[in-house]
Amino acid sequence: MKGLAESLEAFAENNCLLFSCTFKFSVRMVRTSLNSLVVLINRVFRSSTTVVE
Repeated sequence: MKGLAESLEAFAENNCLLFSCTFKFSVRMVRTSLNSLVVLINRVFRSSTTVVE
């Protein structure tokens, strides 16, 4: 039983590490996509305002 508990603990630690890495990566991806979206919206807004003028 002790060996099983230890292996479960190690498994949980590895999963937490994997999860945190995945989470950091997805947060970075969301940030970059949000930034590009904002840039795109700004460009569209600028071009539409220049067209209106």
